[in-house]
Amino acid sequence: MSSYSIVLTGADGERHDITSKTRAANLDRSLGESAASLELDCFDIDANHVMDEVTITVDGVLRFAGVVKEQDDNRNDVQRVTRISCVDNTDRLHRRLVAAVYENQTIKQILLDLIAQFAPWVDTSPVNNFSGTIETIRFDYDTLGEAIQKLADIAGAYWYLDHEDKLHFFATYDGVAAIDFDATRKGSLPGIIIRNSFQLRTTAVDLANRVWVIGAKSSAGTYTDQYWTGDGQNDVFTLAYEPNYPEVWEDGEPKTIEVEKGASSSKDYTYDKKNRVLKRTAGPLPAGMTLRFRYRPTVQIIDYFEDTGSVATYGLYEKAIRDKKITDRGAARKRGREALKRTKGLVRIPSWQSRTWALNPGQLTSITVPSFGFTAQCRINRVSVSFTPQDIIASYEAEEVLN
Repeated sequence: MSSYSIVLTGADGERHDITSKTRAANLDRSLGESAASLELDCFDIDANHVMDEVTITVDGVLRFAGVVKEQDDNRNDVQRVTRISCVDNTDRLHRRLVAAVYENQTIKQILLDLIAQFAPWVDTSPVNNFSGTIETIRFDYDTLGEAIQKLADIAGAYWYLDHEDKLHFFATYDGVAAIDFDATRKGSLPGIIIRNSFQLRTTAVDLANRVWVIGAKSSAGTYTDQYWTGDGQNDVFTLAYEPNYPEVWEDGEPKTIEVEKGASSSKDYTYDKKNRVLKRTAGPLPAGMTLRFRYRPTVQIIDYFEDTGSVATYGLYEKAIRDKKITDRGAARKRGREALKRTKGLVRIPSWQSRTWALNPGQLTSITVPSFGFTAQCRINRVSVSFTPQDIIASYEAEEVLN
C-alpha cells in the first residue's frame, strides 16, 4: 500500500509531522472556484496550527498544499481530539479584488493579465486557447476567483487550481487519463471499481433548450438623430431613448450641452438621461429654427439560443441568464451557446469508489459497468480521497461527455 505523510509548517519555519497523530485525512477537490479542502482527524495535538502551511505527500509526491483555516480541539476521557480544516491556494484567489475593464481581447489574454497582476505565483502554462474576442468585460471589485469563473462562464470552460499552483482552464476536458475504470476488472489491477460502490444518476433538472441571455444596458454602437422645428413656445423636448454621447445643433450651429444637475447651467442645453428629456436653457426654441439632437441610445443586451432537436424531443424548456457584466452581443452569444451545449439534453452522472486515487478533476476517463449497461467517456468533476493508516480510497463523481 502507498505511504503518506502530513506535515504542518509554522510561520517560524518549524515543521510538525503529524502523520502518526492523524486517524484519517479526507481530501476533496472539484472543478470551479471552490478551494480544495483537507479535513484532518487528529489526536494529541498540543499547539494551535491555524494559518500554518500544510502538505500531504504520497510515495514522495506532493498531493496537497494549502493552509490551516480552522482548528477545533476537544478532550474526551482518554485524550485530546483535534479536527483541523484546511484549504488549498484557490482560497488565495478569493482574497484579491479585481476592479478592471478589458476591451477587444481574447479570454486567454484577459485571464493571463489578471493572473500577472493579482496572482503572479500561479503557473498559467496549462491554460487553453479559446477563439473569439470579448468586446468589453467589466469587473467591479469581484474576487479574482469570481473573475476567473466569469470568464469560464462566457467561454463555456471549466477550471481548477492544482496542488502545484497550476491553473487548468479548458473546454470539455483536461487531457485523457492514463487509467480507465472497469467493474469487471479483478485482482490488484489499477482502475478497479470497488464492489457495490457504483451509482448512476440521470437528470433533467437543468434541462433547457432555449437559453436567453440578458446582459447589461449600454450605449448602442450607432447614433440616432432627432429633429424639432421651433414654435417659439417649447423649451423642453422628449427623447425617444436614453441618450449617451449627446451632440446638439441649432440651424447647423453646434451648441454646448451637459447633463441636468438640478441647478442653473451655463451650457446651451441640458439633458435628463433617466427621464429622456432635452431642455434649452435660454428659453423656447425660436419659431422656424431647426433643432438637431444626435446621440447613442441606451440598449439592453438580449439574445436567445435554441436547440430545435431538443425542443422536438422534450418540448420547450427555457432558461434566462441575467448578468450585468455581459456588455456586448459577442459575449452574450458565446455565453448562450456554451450554456445551451450543457443543458439541451439529459445528463448522466456516474459515481464510484476505487483504490486508484491519483486522477484529477477535468480528466477524461472511460467507465465500463456491464451490470448497468453503462459504457461511456466521462469527465471527472470531483475527487474525494480518504487516507487512513489501513487504506487509501477515492470517491469519484463524473459526467458523461457527448460529442
